Amino acid sequence: MSKINELKNFSKDIRGKIIFDYDLKKTNWFNIGGIAKAYFKPESLNELISFLKKFGAKEKIFFNRCWIKCSYKR
Repeated sequence: MSKINELKNFSKDIRGKIIFDYDLKKTNWFNIGGIAKAYFKPESLNELISFLKKFGAKEKIFFNRCWIKCSYKR
């Protein structure tokens, strides 16, 4: 199975977004960047963990910024 198909199958099981051929300049105020093969925006921390477990060792992953709002009590 190709990497793109693996990502498409993974995207069926999550609420977050996987966008293919995403222009990274849309994500920063400098308007710089290139085209990412796949851009993942998780909906939750659990989705991010699942994504990293499945693809983290296989691919080069670059983090843009934290999209997850975490709240906890001390």
